[in-house]
Order: sequence, then structure tokens, then C-alpha cells
Amino acid sequence: MENTVHILRKEDGRHLGVAGGNYRVVVSGKNTGGTYAVIEMLVPPGGGPPPHSHPLTKETFYVLEGEVTFKTEAGQQMVQQGGFVVIPFGGAIHCFQNNSTALAR
Repeated sequence: MENTVHILRKEDGRHLGVAGGNYRVVVSGKNTGGTYAVIEMLVPPGGGPPPHSHPLTKETFYVLEGEVTFKTEAGQQMVQQGGFVVIPFGGAIHCFQNNSTALAR
């Protein structure tokens, strides 16, 4: 990893279409020596990935706008703007869906 400050603009990053949403890889694991990545997700109504897991990855989600229904093996819960979700290492099965009529971010 280099010791350089990087400042990114709103339009910078790699843009992808994933699970019905528009994702922007702001910082990839490649840029951080595999320690973390930052991905902005724009999830339209009805959008979201199917149940899945990442055994070697810890994931965190912060809802900037809108709301999503988060489902895990323990049940489901609505996560609204300002809500935070932590998926631990080990492969916990999870998914989320935007069940509202507005875009979630």
C-alpha cells in the first residue's frame, strides 16, 4: 500500500450493475491491501441480492437514504436511514431488499 492521500469525486470509482441496483466501488480491496472496500449501493424499489454469504469477509452496511429489509437466518428487520448492519466473518447467510417505493442508498 502506498502512503498517499487520495481524494475521490462523487463520479469516481468503478460502476457496476448488481442484483438490480447500481453499485459504485469507491475503494476496492486492491487499493487497501485487501483489508477493506467501500461500495456505494443505489437500490431501486424491489431491488436487492438473493440470500448469500461471504465466509472470509466481514461486511457492514450503513443506510444513507431510504430503507431496506435485511434478512438473516435469525429473521428479518427493517433498517431505515441511519441504521447500521454488521455481518460477521464466518459466512452468515444474509440478503436485503428495498420494499419501499423510493430509492435506497
